Order: sequence, then C-alpha cells, then structure tokens
Amino acid sequence: MAMDKRQTEIVEGAGLDEGRINQDLIDFLSKWSSPLLFAMALIAGGWWFWNYRGEQQTAYRDSALVQLENATLSGNPNPVTLVALADEFSDVDGVPARALLAAGDVRLSAASRGIAPGAQVNQDGTVAEEDLLSDEDRADEFDKAAKLYKRAWDLTKDEPAMALHAVGAASGIAAVAESLGDVAGARQAYERLIDIAEKANYSQQAAVAKRRLASLEERLSEAPTLFTKGELPELYADRPLESEDGVTPLIEGSTDVVGPEAPPAETPPAETSEGDAPAAEPEAPVADEPAGEPSTEPATEPAPDPGA
Repeated sequence: MAMDKRQTEIVEGAGLDEGRINQDLIDFLSKWSSPLLFAMALIAGGWWFWNYRGEQQTAYRDSALVQLENATLSGNPNPVTLVALADEFSDVDGVPARALLAAGDVRLSAASRGIAPGAQVNQDGTVAEEDLLSDEDRADEFDKAAKLYKRAWDLTKDEPAMALHAVGAASGIAAVAESLGDVAGARQAYERLIDIAEKANYSQQAAVAKRRLASLEERLSEAPTLFTKGELPELYADRPLESEDGVTPLIEGSTDVVGPEAPPAETPPAETSEGDAPAAEPEAPVADEPAGEPSTEPATEPAPDPGA
C-alpha cells in the first residue's frame, strides 16, 4: 500500500523544479560569496582592532597613573617631573590636573620653607647651604606655584567631572595669595572655590572656604613678619671667637668675658656633709666700756679653794 501511495503522489516535473532551486542557490553563491566573505573578514578585523585598541588605551592610562603615583609618593617629588607627566599624558583624564596640582604644592612648600624643591633634609633638620633659597628665589617659587595652580584651574573649571580638582586649584591660588599678602587675590580665589564647591555639592570644602574668607583680613593682619638674615641682629654664633684685644664679650653689654685676660671664676664654698661638724659662729664683738665710769654690775667673787 505504501508503494502504491508513493507512486500516486509523483508529480510530473518535480525534479526539474528542485534542480532549478539548487541552480539558483549556486548562482547566488557564485555571485555574492566573495563580497560576503570580504564583509565577514572586515567585521572580524574591525572587532579585533577595537579590542586591541581598547587594551592599548587601558595600558596607556595605567602607565600614566602608575608614573604619577610613583612621582607623587616618592617622598621627595620633583615638580619638573610632574609637569613633564602632565604634558606627556595630557589626553588622559585627570592626570594633567593631578600632576599640576602636585607640582604647585611642591613649589609652594619650597617657597614657604625657604628650601629648594627636591632638597635632601637631614635628620636634624639641616640642609646643604646651596639648597637654601634667597628672597629672590622664594619669590620665583611663589610665582611658579601660582602659574601651576592657574593651569590646573583652566583645565578643570568648566568640567563638572573635574570639580574636585578645580577646588584644589582655587585653594592653591588662594594659598599663594595669602603668602604674598594679596588680600584681593585671595578673596577672588575663595569666591571661585565656593562657587565650584556648591555647584558640585562639596559642602565641607565650601564651608571651610567661607570660614577662611570671613577671617581673611584678620589673619593676614596678624601674620608674623619674616625677617631676612640681614635684618636680624648679629648672633653670638656669627661673631668672631676673639676680638682685636683678645677678649670677646659673651653677651653685648655684659661684663662676663672669655679670653686670656678673663678673670678667674670664684670658687663656691664647699657644702658641709651630713657628718661634718658645723663651722663655729664668729663671736660678737664686746663693746669697750667708757673710761672713768664704774660698772653697775656686781663683782663676782672667786670661788673658795676647797683645799685652803
């Protein structure tokens, strides 16, 4: 029955239709196979290049961050190196601003302490003579710090994502202005800081800036005066060991002197130990009686001799 049914379902020309469909597929593949293969290869190549480019950018950014961290956490950062990193990785978000702020902090600290950036400070707090800054060098360091903070401010002031770095830049500008006694410059910097901080919801930074702005003139008026070495009186350590006459006063106006003609120091009396006898007290002098006047005291008779 199955064979008979199959024979009854045979359609005339069915084989020609199937052959025509296969031929159409062959013609389609012959016509479009090369373009399709090229398109697939292009898509695969683009996908590979996208991943490769992403890996390169990630490695580039990681390298920038690692170099920045090494430069800032070295314990003795070099502002020249930090500025070079800001220029080299200017296309990496956040790195230029952080590097410039760190360099500005180093310059400001050097100007405030009077020690050259990168100078080695000994354990006793002393530094080499060539690392001490003159007044002109300190003024130059303040100027360089202000320029670095200004560069960081220009990079971040219009970027909401960089608001925290903008706050740091404005704070640095205000610090330099305060150090130089520039009340107007410090006030302008604090006002910019408050505006940026409030827009970015940095309420704590804004509150600190407002307090410093309110006490700005009072703090600057009470700031101690820093004298130069030439303005200070001559110290005893700076004086020659001996004067022309061979005698050098210990303190100006004092009679104590040192030198070959100095008088010997008095020897203090020796202290009496616990077992020693106390020194005898001097006898009070007896006043002489006036001549010609008898004494009113009764005469003392001598005691009788018991052997008499």
